[in-house]
Amino acid sequence: MLQGKKSLNRVLRKYSHAVESEISCAVKSFVNDIKDKNVLISVENLNILEFDRGRKNNRRDSNWARGQLLEKIKEKLTWIGKKIVEVEPAYSSQECPVCHYTDRKNRNGKHFKCQYCGYEDDADHVGAINIKNRAEDEEIKEIVKKYQYNKEKRHSHLKKLLNARHKAYLDSAVAGATI
Repeated sequence: MLQGKKSLNRVLRKYSHAVESEISCAVKSFVNDIKDKNVLISVENLNILEFDRGRKNNRRDSNWARGQLLEKIKEKLTWIGKKIVEVEPAYSSQECPVCHYTDRKNRNGKHFKCQYCGYEDDADHVGAINIKNRAEDEEIKEIVKKYQYNKEKRHSHLKKLLNARHKAYLDSAVAGATI
């Protein structure tokens, strides 16, 4: 219950300073950990503007520090000569990294269990594995480049590719079983 403008501004400044300090510490720690290593940094190419969830939630999300964090990381990585790759996030937490079976039922909250092969793991870890794999996947890069301005077609072609990979997994499993 902040009554006066001065106290509201003081609280907001204090909050902004605390957020910036935490972000700076996190970025500095991350950059120091990877500075001398040959690593590929990949992140989801998320657009917060696509998540329209009502006025109240949108206002709360506008204070979200994720955008600031990514910008600082990109800035620091560029400064030290490292590259950051943004990848298509569609279906990344629904796709099995083993058999490429993609279904909403694979993910149940924080738990991932493939409905086809039974692979189990933390849902965020599965998403991270898929994001890492997509950073170097030329077929997915081609789809994203070709349909970068048409989200529906991009997702449709991506789903077709994942289904084709699942079918190839099934074919290789059948061929391996007959040998």
